[in-house]
Amino acid sequence: MYLHPHEGFDNSPLALRHIEALPLAAAMGAEIRGVDLTAVTGAQFAEIEQSLFRHKMIFFRNTRMDHAAHHAISRRFGE
Repeated sequence: MYLHPHEGFDNSPLALRHIEALPLAAAMGAEIRGVDLTAVTGAQFAEIEQSLFRHKMIFFRNTRMDHAAHHAISRRFGE
């Protein structure tokens, strides 16, 4: 997984179908909305990962997860 931009940096919104990613600043970062992190579908996770690559930092506000759910979603990003 590469998180460093290869060319010019672009933090503009992506056209997504399964989640919403709102850029937080001109430089980097986005808030992810419209997803229950305890029941993420494959399509939602693909867009979360795409948003991470695009925005370099993502935030999920007001999430309620126990330790097991947090561990499960974290593992989907890799070891």
